[in-house]
Amino acid sequence: MPSDCPTGFIFIAITGRPGVGKTTTFMKVLDYLNKKGLRVAGFYCPEVRSLGRRIGFKIVSVDMKIERWLARKEGCDGPQLGRYKLCNEAVEVARYASEQASEADVVMIDEIGPMELKMREVKDVIIRLLDLRKPGIFVVHERLRDPGIRRRLNNRTCWFQVTLDNRDYIIKPILEAVEEAIERASSQQLTTT
Repeated sequence: MPSDCPTGFIFIAITGRPGVGKTTTFMKVLDYLNKKGLRVAGFYCPEVRSLGRRIGFKIVSVDMKIERWLARKEGCDGPQLGRYKLCNEAVEVARYASEQASEADVVMIDEIGPMELKMREVKDVIIRLLDLRKPGIFVVHERLRDPGIRRRLNNRTCWFQVTLDNRDYIIKPILEAVEEAIERASSQQLTTT
């Protein structure tokens, strides 16, 4: 377990440079939780490529029941962010994740980053999921500056920095931290009921 896991943490944050394997790590954790039979709510945002070039990003519920465009170079109706226009339809997936979260054992988001936070309703869902106080696994943009999100992550988050050097073995300590957060949440539920 890394030394920057505060006592009583319930969140696991995965961060690192683009292309180091954060989403791959996230998907391994999701697969692990699904195999354990836990109920998971949330979303992830994979890039979409055509002819070897990135053309945008999708937003997909972790149960893969709903998928929409998050951002595209062309064809979306939201605000511009860099080379991409954000797609208002992304809100449908965020709302769905929010609805599913009340019954979930664990919440997961990939990524808490500029695109997701630029859309007010998606950001509101992220805040709601953080405020649920359920175990959570979040891919966090390496330069996240949003003070409200940072405040919610402070003192409750075990941070993992994925690098090219550690990406093949970092999953083991992440899964150990996930197990600890889930166990803590389960024991806290037992004491409050």
